[in-house]
Amino acid sequence: MKDINEHNTSCNFAYYKLYLNKTSNKKFLAKKIVYIKINKKTYKAKTNAKGVSTFKLKLPKVKKTYKYTVTFKGDKANNKKTLKGKLAVK
Repeated sequence: MKDINEHNTSCNFAYYKLYLNKTSNKKFLAKKIVYIKINKKTYKAKTNAKGVSTFKLKLPKVKKTYKYTVTFKGDKANNKKTLKGKLAVK
């Protein structure tokens, strides 16, 4: 099983995009379900052919920094992966 590599590529108060690809051969993980938990709410998105999942977030339009957790539950070929971080709304 290979490790998964995540890249936060784009972020604003409404959308959060995340790339998933295998670290060893840089293949994208297509059609995989990814979850993000932020502000006590969990959102679900499916990766496209290029391994990009886009979450449409519903956050208050106030200046604040939120902690989030992104989870890929894994499958037969890939391990579970969890990413924690902070998202600033400006």
